Amino acid sequence: MARPRSEEKQRAILEAAIHAVASHGVTAPTTMIAKEAGVAEGTIFRYFPTKDDLLNAVFLHLKQQLRSTMIASDAPADSIEQRARESWNSYVDWGVLDTNASRALNQLSVSDRITAEARVEADALFPELSELAEPHPDSPLADCGSDYYNSVFSALADATIGYVAYHPDRAAACKAAGFTMLWKGMGHP
Repeated sequence: MARPRSEEKQRAILEAAIHAVASHGVTAPTTMIAKEAGVAEGTIFRYFPTKDDLLNAVFLHLKQQLRSTMIASDAPADSIEQRARESWNSYVDWGVLDTNASRALNQLSVSDRITAEARVEADALFPELSELAEPHPDSPLADCGSDYYNSVFSALADATIGYVAYHPDRAAACKAAGFTMLWKGMGHP
């Protein structure tokens, strides 16, 4: 008879996988994840039947963490630009606070091992972002599609997170500059 699953073990596996993916990408071995989680390798597969199931669970876990951060800092804003700025600042702050999580999410976001279903579920966590992420019709991004916009957003956010992590005294100015590049790149005045 199999032992009951533990939320604590599952969380330890997810956190270990975040660290492993951040440092070694999606090819990080499950033996490394198990060692860091303090469990036997077979235990991982009691919680996640395949490594791809684990990677998809990590992807969704990180998106949920990010969503929680963005909700916690969600302040009423008058304009779409202000809401977009708040979302940008929350994302950057989250990435600076947990660089492993940010790196792992970047790795997973571009991985073909993340299923379409997981991507749809993750997008559903951020319904308000679809309005915020709409490029102006005159923008160079207007004909490129949301995947390209998301790639541009991630690259700019990653550059901002990396810089701010090493230069916290410039955080406010760099977050503002990053947002301005994003907003103007979307064709907004």
